[in-house]
Amino acid sequence: FEAASVSNRLRVIHEEAPRGRILDRNGKVLVDNRTSIVVALDREPLRKMDEDERQDMFVDLADTMVSFGVPAKVANIEKAYGDKRYAPQAYVPVAEDVTEDVEIYLAERGDRFPGVVVERKAVRVYPYGNVAVHLLGYVGEINEEELVARGGVVPGTEGVTTTTLAPDDEVEVPEGKEYELGDSIGKTGVERSYEGDLRGVPGKRTIEVNAQGDLVDVVSLDPPEAGDDIWLTVDVDLQAHAERLLEAKIQSLRGQLVTDRVGDTALGVVRLNAPQGSVVIEDPNNGQIMAMASYPDYDPTSVVNGISQDLWDVLNDPNSGQPLVNWALQGTY
Repeated sequence: FEAASVSNRLRVIHEEAPRGRILDRNGKVLVDNRTSIVVALDREPLRKMDEDERQDMFVDLADTMVSFGVPAKVANIEKAYGDKRYAPQAYVPVAEDVTEDVEIYLAERGDRFPGVVVERKAVRVYPYGNVAVHLLGYVGEINEEELVARGGVVPGTEGVTTTTLAPDDEVEVPEGKEYELGDSIGKTGVERSYEGDLRGVPGKRTIEVNAQGDLVDVVSLDPPEAGDDIWLTVDVDLQAHAERLLEAKIQSLRGQLVTDRVGDTALGVVRLNAPQGSVVIEDPNNGQIMAMASYPDYDPTSVVNGISQDLWDVLNDPNSGQPLVNWALQGTY
């Protein structure tokens, strides 16, 4: 009974750690971290408010963020407040990458915005822009199937089968690097292949709650540990040069009139499309990849906070050359 009592009284809040950096063969940083200011809801004090009071505060919060140029809707704030995927004591984000002006404004008006917190978290930044974007890949929020494959449990589904994963789909997670909904995970490229190394050890904030689930005290705080850096065999200067030449060549080919043939038989004259292409430069002495270019590319910063459906459609549109595809690996040349 004592063990059960302690289990009911203590809650562990998960804090994601910064990911490791990705560097080229000469130590030049290809992917780093920057700090994003996030507006989130602490639902503990919000539960103590009556419904009308809470609704008025949501309207005030949305209007305030819009006045600072931050896209916000009351419906989205309400949805975040009721999101059962997050643990009851976990902060639920409602806006990311807000300015310091927003942070200061909300911090100075805590009595006006009870339950609204502003925190800082690490997100990916790309010093070389689009260079090697396909090779490096991108990071996104973990989905429910990815979470379950890594031994996690979706809140509210304990004891319920939520997926039909085959045994081969299960992924071994390094000790101490467990996931929760809302965490970031590598979706493609090096970010995905070396996820176990790049991911840091999450921090843990142990809190004490009363019988109603309200916060009483912070019992302990274990800070997060950053992930390991990854050194690639790629030379970023050679990579950038290969990408420039590849783009120029494809642009020069597009629209040219060529003879369409099957063997020695000419079928007619057609206009060349050349929608995409790739370049791979390999060291024949050891098999190391010096450069891997794919065209067309995309802006990696556009997917830092998730991919909208419209952007996803554009990046996978055959008419635009399917920029999300790494043609060096997925093209049949």
